[in-house]
Amino acid sequence: METIIDIKEKHLDNIQAVITRHNSNSFMIKGWTITICTAIFALAGTWKEPILAIISFVPIIIFWLLDSFYLANERCFVSLYSAAINNYNLNVKNKQLLKEHQLKLDKGNGNFEIDPEAEIEIHSKPYSMNFMPFRVISRNNMKDAFWSTSIRWFYLMLLFFSIALFVGLLFVNKPVSKEPLKVSTKIENDSLLIKTETPQIIVTNIILNDSTIKTYTTKRKK
Repeated sequence: METIIDIKEKHLDNIQAVITRHNSNSFMIKGWTITICTAIFALAGTWKEPILAIISFVPIIIFWLLDSFYLANERCFVSLYSAAINNYNLNVKNKQLLKEHQLKLDKGNGNFEIDPEAEIEIHSKPYSMNFMPFRVISRNNMKDAFWSTSIRWFYLMLLFFSIALFVGLLFVNKPVSKEPLKVSTKIENDSLLIKTETPQIIVTNIILNDSTIKTYTTKRKK
């Protein structure tokens, strides 16, 4: 028969498994982002189409948001794990909470004071996998996860590279200024006057470089 300690250990193992799965999903998302962006960059370079570099913004932003979602959930499960090993209670300082959930002290006359070092307790039910109570912690939300150091520079680097590729392709595809085309020709002295049946018309063939023949037709004046 399983004891309470065994059940609690299994509960902690389940939480740890979820944390590991979220971390793996985050790593896989980054891999898909690099794969798709590399393919788009290769097409942009091959076809010399600057617009393709801008199109890469779409998968970068989508995967950035998705990665932030998984990171925020992972942090919530980490908080749940911390609470589970402390009798399902987690003490959090006021400054670590979202502003709307911070503990306010009433000073009277409608004035409130917030003590950043004051602590509140977040409770979770025994053996529960519900991580939503820990959303009140600011770092466990998508907004904070979106701009976290662990993923911010990865996606910003891809965005900067997309912009650099776009500017580079614009410079490569810059139209060349229109200048008069210079052509050197040599007209040989050989020419042939052809008299037609109509006495008023004379056809003159001029041979250019033994390959191009121009025909000029003139009419005699009466």
